[in-house]
Amino acid sequence: MGIQPESVRSLELLHTREVLVTSRAESLGDLNARAFASGGADGLVTQDPGCILGLTVADCMPIYLYDAETQAFGLLHSGWKGTGILRQALSVMGKAFSTRPENVHVILGPAIGSCCYRVQADRAFQFQKEFGPGSVIVKQHGSGEPEYSLDLVAANKKLARELSIASVSVVGECTCCSSDFGSFRRQNTQVSGEGAFSRNLALIGYFP
Repeated sequence: MGIQPESVRSLELLHTREVLVTSRAESLGDLNARAFASGGADGLVTQDPGCILGLTVADCMPIYLYDAETQAFGLLHSGWKGTGILRQALSVMGKAFSTRPENVHVILGPAIGSCCYRVQADRAFQFQKEFGPGSVIVKQHGSGEPEYSLDLVAANKKLARELSIASVSVVGECTCCSSDFGSFRRQNTQVSGEGAFSRNLALIGYFP
Protein backbone atom coordinates (compact mmCIF):
# COMPACT_ATOMS: atom_id res chain seq x y z
CA MET A 1 0.00 0.00 0.00
CA GLY A 2 3.04 2.27 0.03
CA ILE A 3 2.79 3.01 3.75
CA GLN A 4 6.04 3.55 5.61
CA PRO A 5 5.96 1.39 8.76
CA GLU A 6 7.51 4.15 10.85
CA SER A 7 4.52 6.40 10.13
CA VAL A 8 2.00 4.02 11.74
CA ARG A 9 0.82 4.62 15.30
CA SER A 10 -1.11 1.86 17.07
CA LEU A 11 -2.06 0.65 20.54
CA GLU A 12 -2.22 -2.49 22.64
CA LEU A 13 -5.99 -2.80 23.00
CA LEU A 14 -7.62 -3.20 26.41
CA HIS A 15 -11.34 -2.57 25.71
CA THR A 16 -11.39 0.88 27.31
CA ARG A 17 -13.09 4.10 26.22
CA GLU A 18 -9.96 6.20 26.43
CA VAL A 19 -8.70 8.17 23.41
CA LEU A 20 -5.22 9.65 22.99
CA VAL A 21 -3.88 12.40 20.74
CA THR A 22 -0.72 11.41 18.89
CA SER A 23 1.53 12.44 16.01
CA ARG A 24 4.48 11.15 14.05
CA ALA A 25 6.76 13.08 16.42
CA GLU A 26 5.78 10.65 19.19
CA SER A 27 7.42 7.25 18.90
CA LEU A 28 5.32 4.11 18.97
CA GLY A 29 7.04 3.05 22.19
CA ASP A 30 6.37 6.37 23.89
CA LEU A 31 2.73 6.29 22.79
CA ASN A 32 2.13 2.85 24.27
CA ALA A 33 4.01 3.73 27.44
CA ARG A 34 1.74 6.75 27.84
CA ALA A 35 -1.33 4.61 27.20
CA PHE A 36 -0.18 2.00 29.74
CA ALA A 37 0.49 4.69 32.35
CA SER A 38 -3.07 5.99 31.97
CA GLY A 39 -4.66 2.55 32.31
CA GLY A 40 -4.93 1.79 28.59
CA ALA A 41 -6.53 3.39 25.54
CA ASP A 42 -8.47 2.09 22.53
CA GLY A 43 -8.66 5.17 20.34
CA LEU A 44 -6.25 7.51 18.60
CA VAL A 45 -6.77 10.93 17.03
CA THR A 46 -4.34 13.18 15.20
CA GLN A 47 -4.03 16.22 12.98
CA ASP A 48 -0.67 15.12 11.61
CA PRO A 49 -0.92 14.32 7.86
CA GLY A 50 2.28 12.28 8.13
CA CYS A 51 0.74 9.89 10.64
CA ILE A 52 -1.20 6.71 9.81
CA LEU A 53 -3.39 5.33 12.59
CA GLY A 54 -3.83 1.56 12.80
CA LEU A 55 -5.78 -0.73 15.15
CA THR A 56 -6.66 -4.41 15.03
CA VAL A 57 -10.15 -5.84 15.49
CA ALA A 58 -11.63 -9.35 15.54
CA ASP A 59 -15.42 -8.84 15.96
CA CYS A 60 -15.15 -5.48 17.73
CA MET A 61 -16.04 -2.47 15.59
CA PRO A 62 -13.45 -0.16 13.99
CA ILE A 63 -14.77 3.40 13.90
CA TYR A 64 -13.19 5.90 11.52
CA LEU A 65 -13.55 9.66 12.06
CA TYR A 66 -12.70 12.58 9.77
CA ASP A 67 -13.13 16.28 10.53
CA ALA A 68 -13.70 17.96 7.16
CA GLU A 69 -13.02 21.41 8.66
CA THR A 70 -9.73 20.85 10.49
CA GLN A 71 -8.59 17.67 8.63
CA ALA A 72 -8.11 15.91 11.96
CA PHE A 73 -8.93 12.20 11.94
CA GLY A 74 -9.22 9.28 14.30
CA LEU A 75 -9.61 5.54 14.69
CA LEU A 76 -11.43 3.73 17.49
CA HIS A 77 -11.76 0.13 18.71
CA SER A 78 -15.29 -0.40 20.02
CA GLY A 79 -16.66 -3.64 21.44
CA TRP A 80 -19.40 -4.03 24.03
CA LYS A 81 -17.20 -2.60 26.79
CA GLY A 82 -15.85 0.15 24.54
CA THR A 83 -19.14 1.30 23.03
CA GLY A 84 -19.35 4.95 24.01
CA ILE A 85 -15.76 5.64 22.96
CA LEU A 86 -17.20 7.69 20.08
CA ARG A 87 -18.41 10.29 22.57
CA GLN A 88 -14.99 10.42 24.21
CA ALA A 89 -13.25 10.80 20.84
CA LEU A 90 -15.37 13.84 19.95
CA SER A 91 -14.58 15.40 23.31
CA VAL A 92 -10.83 14.83 22.87
CA MET A 93 -10.88 16.15 19.29
CA GLY A 94 -12.81 19.21 20.41
CA LYS A 95 -10.22 20.08 23.03
CA ALA A 96 -7.18 19.24 20.87
CA PHE A 97 -8.26 20.48 17.43
CA SER A 98 -11.41 22.60 18.03
CA THR A 99 -13.38 19.90 16.21
CA ARG A 100 -17.14 20.38 16.04
CA PRO A 101 -19.32 17.28 15.65
CA GLU A 102 -21.28 18.80 12.77
CA ASN A 103 -18.08 18.70 10.70
CA VAL A 104 -17.22 15.08 11.51
CA HIS A 105 -17.91 12.16 9.18
CA VAL A 106 -17.92 8.66 10.64
CA ILE A 107 -17.63 5.17 9.19
CA LEU A 108 -18.71 2.19 11.30
CA GLY A 109 -16.56 -0.63 9.99
CA PRO A 110 -17.20 -4.39 9.80
CA ALA A 111 -17.99 -5.97 13.16
CA ILE A 112 -19.95 -8.83 14.64
CA GLY A 113 -23.62 -8.31 13.85
CA SER A 114 -26.69 -8.76 16.01
CA CYS A 115 -27.23 -11.99 14.06
CA CYS A 116 -24.28 -13.53 15.92
CA TYR A 117 -23.57 -11.37 18.99
CA ARG A 118 -25.52 -13.32 21.60
CA VAL A 119 -24.88 -12.38 25.23
CA GLN A 120 -26.14 -13.17 28.71
CA ALA A 121 -29.16 -11.28 30.02
CA ASP A 122 -27.21 -9.14 32.51
CA ARG A 123 -24.89 -7.83 29.79
CA ALA A 124 -27.84 -7.14 27.49
CA PHE A 125 -29.68 -5.18 30.20
CA GLN A 126 -26.55 -3.15 30.97
CA PHE A 127 -26.04 -2.33 27.28
CA GLN A 128 -29.70 -1.50 26.74
CA LYS A 129 -29.79 0.82 29.74
CA GLU A 130 -26.95 2.92 28.31
CA PHE A 131 -27.69 2.77 24.57
CA GLY A 132 -31.44 2.34 24.35
CA PRO A 133 -33.83 -0.50 23.46
CA GLY A 134 -32.69 -0.59 19.81
CA SER A 135 -29.21 -1.69 20.87
CA VAL A 136 -30.41 -5.13 21.98
CA ILE A 137 -32.33 -7.70 19.95
CA VAL A 138 -34.53 -10.06 21.98
CA LYS A 139 -35.80 -13.33 20.50
CA GLN A 140 -38.21 -15.65 22.22
CA HIS A 141 -38.13 -19.32 21.22
CA GLY A 142 -41.28 -21.02 22.47
CA SER A 143 -41.52 -21.17 26.24
CA GLY A 144 -37.76 -21.18 26.77
CA GLU A 145 -35.52 -18.39 27.99
CA PRO A 146 -35.30 -15.35 25.69
CA GLU A 147 -32.16 -14.94 23.58
CA TYR A 148 -30.33 -11.58 23.70
CA SER A 149 -28.04 -10.12 21.03
CA LEU A 150 -26.18 -6.81 20.97
CA ASP A 151 -26.43 -4.46 18.00
CA LEU A 152 -23.22 -2.41 17.89
CA VAL A 153 -24.37 -0.52 14.80
CA ALA A 154 -27.62 0.63 16.40
CA ALA A 155 -25.83 1.69 19.59
CA ASN A 156 -23.22 3.75 17.73
CA LYS A 157 -25.77 5.30 15.36
CA LYS A 158 -27.76 6.44 18.40
CA LEU A 159 -24.61 7.98 19.86
CA ALA A 160 -23.87 9.73 16.56
CA ARG A 161 -27.36 11.24 16.48
CA GLU A 162 -27.03 12.47 20.04
CA LEU A 163 -23.65 14.02 19.20
CA SER A 164 -25.01 15.71 16.03
CA ILE A 165 -22.33 14.10 13.86
CA ALA A 166 -22.49 15.21 10.20
CA SER A 167 -22.78 11.77 8.60
CA VAL A 168 -22.52 8.09 9.45
CA SER A 169 -21.75 5.37 6.91
CA VAL A 170 -22.06 1.70 7.84
CA VAL A 171 -20.12 -1.26 6.45
CA GLY A 172 -22.77 -3.82 7.30
CA GLU A 173 -20.93 -7.14 6.90
CA CYS A 174 -20.84 -9.34 9.99
CA THR A 175 -17.31 -10.51 10.76
CA CYS A 176 -18.63 -13.66 12.41
CA CYS A 177 -20.76 -14.62 9.39
CA SER A 178 -18.23 -13.79 6.69
CA SER A 179 -15.05 -15.81 6.22
CA ASP A 180 -13.54 -12.72 4.54
CA PHE A 181 -12.81 -11.36 8.03
CA GLY A 182 -11.05 -12.55 11.13
CA SER A 183 -13.52 -13.34 13.92
CA PHE A 184 -12.84 -14.21 17.54
CA ARG A 185 -16.21 -15.92 17.95
CA ARG A 186 -16.25 -17.86 14.70
CA GLN A 187 -12.64 -18.98 14.66
CA ASN A 188 -12.45 -19.91 18.34
CA THR A 189 -15.20 -22.47 17.75
CA GLN A 190 -13.29 -23.94 14.80
CA VAL A 191 -9.84 -24.24 16.33
CA SER A 192 -8.54 -24.54 19.87
CA GLY A 193 -5.76 -22.74 21.62
CA GLU A 194 -5.24 -19.27 22.97
CA GLY A 195 -5.10 -16.62 20.25
CA ALA A 196 -6.24 -19.08 17.58
CA PHE A 197 -8.03 -16.45 15.53
CA SER A 198 -6.99 -13.88 12.96
CA ARG A 199 -7.28 -10.12 13.27
CA ASN A 200 -8.39 -7.43 10.86
CA LEU A 201 -6.23 -4.34 10.49
CA ALA A 202 -8.00 -1.00 10.31
CA LEU A 203 -6.02 1.95 8.94
CA ILE A 204 -6.78 5.62 8.45
CA GLY A 205 -4.61 8.45 7.19
CA TYR A 206 -3.47 10.37 4.15
CA PHE A 207 -2.14 7.46 2.10
CA PRO A 208 0.64 7.95 -0.49
